[in-house]
Amino acid sequence: MHKKITGLIQNEFLSQIILSLLWIFMFVFTDSFKDVPLNDDWVYGKSVELLVKEGEFRLLDYCSSTILVQVIWGALFCLFGFSFTALRISVIVLGLIGLLAFYKIALKIVKDKNISFLATLL
Repeated sequence: MHKKITGLIQNEFLSQIILSLLWIFMFVFTDSFKDVPLNDDWVYGKSVELLVKEGEFRLLDYCSSTILVQVIWGALFCLFGFSFTALRISVIVLGLIGLLAFYKIALKIVKDKNISFLATLL
């Protein structure tokens, strides 16, 4: 059994598929797709909503001044209408990109697919 799992992990593409499926499963299992803001999401979501609905970039007084790229990223996911679910999906997609980038970087550093996979899994 251990050799079968190790064999799967040696396939770089399959490792990325497994990591991606686990990442997506985590959000589906925790029911993360409700259209409600969590904590301070409403503050940052308002900037995205203003950009999508009115076409202008504005920050509320509560926002950090360094969120221009995040607002544009969120607006891309809200092109068909603003929702916190769309914003949450944008974060999940960006997290998945970061996860796979981490796997690739770890693979370049340690040059061992098993260690890279386990490091990314952790």
